[in-house]
Amino acid sequence: MFQVSPTTLRQVLAIDAVLGLGMGLSHLSRPADLSAWLGLPENWLRLAALTVLVAALMAGWLAMRQ
Repeated sequence: MFQVSPTTLRQVLAIDAVLGLGMGLSHLSRPADLSAWLGLPENWLRLAALTVLVAALMAGWLAMRQ
């Protein structure tokens, strides 16, 4: 069976949180450019950004728990 140590899991969650925050903030900062490039409505990109930011904050919170 595959086992992961708590330290490794915390590190993976912290990396996920940082990358998620970066992606969410990039979506929120330039939705018009991304909308034109991806062909998606700006509101969808904003909603996706907020969803990713919430998930990233949860991952960061879990990574910092002892």
